[in-house]
Amino acid sequence: MEITLIRYGELALKKGNRKYFEKVLVQNIKAKLPKANIQRQTGRIFCEVDLPKEEIIAILSKIPGITSFSFATRVERDFTAIKDKWFEILSSNPELRSFDNFKFESKRADKSFEIHSDELSKLLAEDMIQKFPEFAGKVKLKDPDMTFYTEIRHDFAYLFTERFKGVGGLPVGTAGKALALLSGGIDSPVASYMIMKRGMKVDFIYFHAYPFTPEQSKEKVLELARILTKYEIKSRMFVIPFTEIQTEIRRSTDPRYLTLLMRRAMMKIASEIGKSYKYDALITGEALSQVASQTIKSMICSNEQSELFVLRPLIGFDKEETVAIAKKIGTYETSILPYADCCSLFVPPNPIIKPDLSDVVAVERNLNASLLIEKAIGEKEIIDI
Repeated sequence: MEITLIRYGELALKKGNRKYFEKVLVQNIKAKLPKANIQRQTGRIFCEVDLPKEEIIAILSKIPGITSFSFATRVERDFTAIKDKWFEILSSNPELRSFDNFKFESKRADKSFEIHSDELSKLLAEDMIQKFPEFAGKVKLKDPDMTFYTEIRHDFAYLFTERFKGVGGLPVGTAGKALALLSGGIDSPVASYMIMKRGMKVDFIYFHAYPFTPEQSKEKVLELARILTKYEIKSRMFVIPFTEIQTEIRRSTDPRYLTLLMRRAMMKIASEIGKSYKYDALITGEALSQVASQTIKSMICSNEQSELFVLRPLIGFDKEETVAIAKKIGTYETSILPYADCCSLFVPPNPIIKPDLSDVVAVERNLNASLLIEKAIGEKEIIDI
């Protein structure tokens, strides 16, 4: 059985806290691969599990904290054993010999190994050219078609040919937990992913305005939460009945303030639930000036309703950047399904874009908002994912 060699980047810079970050990463891998035998060494995690490669790739590529990983063959730390194993690998895998150019690349994590990295690469390349004459004249040290990697560690040498990209960042659970306002659009799932990648455990809150928004809208958001949960261990979604609040705002308010007052109500509810369930922050998918409710003055008015810190990881992104990430993480196709959310309904033709907080508070006094907000929180649905 090949062993999976797992690399992490930023964790290695944590110095005194490094072991804690490594421990959480191992726990997260174990949660996704419960039958795996996992061992930790300085700078590397080794995983042995009897699963198809495709399944392992699908899981490890979605675990924050992992920068890359490879399927490696383990061999004794001896030059003869290493070159013989490479000959065996290349002899039994003709597809690995189909290239225009190649190189051997070696790394000594253990500097006590008697052959230096560059010399080891040179000796291995020379040996393989002798054994496979078709390799002659095909060495290319910069950007070759094929690279044969040898990594010398304290226990064994590890041989591999591919490096699969991971999420990077920090292990989920090392930076607290946050509650993401998940609308069903393109932006909020990407914002959630960006914060997961920085080590926060993320749960979700969704505002459902049935019958203005159909049940398919709720299922769409639930599917987005399921996709995002692949990047962490488990999650939950709070579903808030928003119909009465939305109706009251429409009935009692200057239409220019409609979207802003809905955002303030959502922030208030999310903040109250966040405090009750011990979340450290809220997450939104807002990008500066993307729409009227996302001008700096509008966001100041929204922020005023939250007692929790509000994270806006997309604040400086343009839409193309956000769409690219959505496609990469697998949320885009679900986000563009044609089911409306309560934020996209009843958009006023001339929304206010530079609101004054005192004016907004004065307009809000005409609403029966506080009782409706309390009622909506009491009627929330909690879905574990």
